[in-house]
Amino acid sequence: MPHIQAAKSEDSEKLELLHWLNSHLNRCNYEAVSSLEGAIADGITLIRICRAILNEEPPRHAHRPVVLIQRVENLQVAVSWLRDRGVSIPNIHIEDLASNNTKSALALCRALKIYDVAHSNRTGKSIHIGVCQRVYI
Repeated sequence: MPHIQAAKSEDSEKLELLHWLNSHLNRCNYEAVSSLEGAIADGITLIRICRAILNEEPPRHAHRPVVLIQRVENLQVAVSWLRDRGVSIPNIHIEDLASNNTKSALALCRALKIYDVAHSNRTGKSIHIGVCQRVYI
């Protein structure tokens, strides 16, 4: 029975994080994702979320990653970008993210959401206008 409850808890967390992720993607006029599995793997969705949260243009990256090395490089760019901005990221292997490891994707999304909530609370209420422009009131 505890195993079933843990699975339900993980599923509800996935849905909560997916809703949070899509709310940021929608605010920036990006296409929503249907599941966390695979959404992070190419680095593009992660870079878009970073852009929405940090309100900055992303570093140079592959816009249409085709091969594994491009996906890994995109993920490295995004994770470095986040760490440089003070986002506390758990010890996640980039290769795990690139290979659709659900637990790694969840851990990363959890860290991003924690940063986003803390940052929004610290700076005041944010309003998104246009494409990823934030105005704080």
